[in-house]
Amino acid sequence: AKRLRISSLDNSCNLSLKSDSKQDGKKGKMSPLSLLDIGARTVAMHIPFQQVEDRFAPVPEPVQLRIVYWSFPRNEKEICMYSSLNNAGSGSNIDNHKLPFQKGVKLLESGAVENVLQVGFHLSGTVKEPGNSLYSEPDKVYCVSISFDRCKITSVTCGCGNKDIFWCQHVVALSLYRIRKADSVTLRVPISETLSQMDRQQLQKFAQYLIAAHHTDVLPTAQKLADEILQAKSEINRVQGAPDPTAGASIGDDNSWHLDEEQVQEQVRSYLSQGGYYSSGKQLNSMFAKVREMLKARDSNGARMLTLITEQFLADPRLALWRQQGTAMTDKCRQLWDTLGALWVCVVLNPHRLSADKVAWRTLLFKWSSIEVCPLENPDTPGNNIQHVPDNPNIAGPSSQGGSRQRTIFHRAIESCELRWDDRHLQSVLNSDGPLCHQAYCLNGEQCQYHDSQGQPLWTGMYL
Repeated sequence: AKRLRISSLDNSCNLSLKSDSKQDGKKGKMSPLSLLDIGARTVAMHIPFQQVEDRFAPVPEPVQLRIVYWSFPRNEKEICMYSSLNNAGSGSNIDNHKLPFQKGVKLLESGAVENVLQVGFHLSGTVKEPGNSLYSEPDKVYCVSISFDRCKITSVTCGCGNKDIFWCQHVVALSLYRIRKADSVTLRVPISETLSQMDRQQLQKFAQYLIAAHHTDVLPTAQKLADEILQAKSEINRVQGAPDPTAGASIGDDNSWHLDEEQVQEQVRSYLSQGGYYSSGKQLNSMFAKVREMLKARDSNGARMLTLITEQFLADPRLALWRQQGTAMTDKCRQLWDTLGALWVCVVLNPHRLSADKVAWRTLLFKWSSIEVCPLENPDTPGNNIQHVPDNPNIAGPSSQGGSRQRTIFHRAIESCELRWDDRHLQSVLNSDGPLCHQAYCLNGEQCQYHDSQGQPLWTGMYL
């Protein structure tokens, strides 16, 4: 994210720039991290850099360097999760070597990654992909750019023009290079800090050389900016500071891994349009498996990706056609919808998410359930309806009075929004080896909110 930034560089502190633990060649032992690195590593993972600047300005350059050093992800499993639809750690070796992650590893190990430079929270480099010698194809060099914040990659760009849900092998190669060879990467503070050290003559020379090197690309933009700056009352002069894409995220910016939403929607739409073909169903199940993997890793993109998939499922034109003709959906399609509903139950029952997230998901689930073509939970059961479901999703509580409506594929997830991990009924279920007595949770003969109309506890696996 580009944020406005005013430089306040302080080079007065002469702090050690020694990085993570290094092996002692004589004794074969690992030396401990410095206090600077320990503190910078913690700050880099949890605190936006703008908040650090606002609280402790001016931040000495050595401290800035250590924070940006530790801000890049350090776990290769996370790179693998976002570069392969299937888990690269499972399946046959024949399939694995075709995955972007394995291709990226091969490129890295072959020395294809070059010109790696980290400026603040922005990493760039080139990746050389060998051409096909059988067809006398030349090697191709791709420019790769990666932005990151708090140990998450927030944006990726590659010259290969990859159009897929997940990252290409060139992004993987550059990311793994930064993880495995972090100490060999040229590291610089955000570019605004470097500019603040220049005088007027140096700044003019910098600007002119930059324009000369890329005049066909940047000259129109450069002239437009110059015209605006020379106008005293222009909008650009009313704003303090200037954007710096290398300065990290602002305090209010979302901190989540880069996920191409448009590609998720496009691919789901494409798979659904293929009807009941085996390959399309397999690909959709692979996407569901990726959602499970993200949920297991406590990644917020799990719910985000599932939302995108659900919206495309509801937009499937076959739903209206089946409803109009009075025919049931195919068994394969029904299985996909059942999986979708079960995943939403997992999402809303996540004990690590905030209450505000549950409220938002409940509102969204109510909205989807009210769509006319939304599939029913069990269309083969006569009189399949639910009692006491509030028409207003903001009314909490399963016992709230509302109109009767048919149970849709999302009603289990809606009901799960009302369940809490700390309630006494769940604790009784967790601490009991056998089924719980229905009457133990009924007061004055009224229907207990912890059981359904058949007397089954809401927390049991049979219900959810």
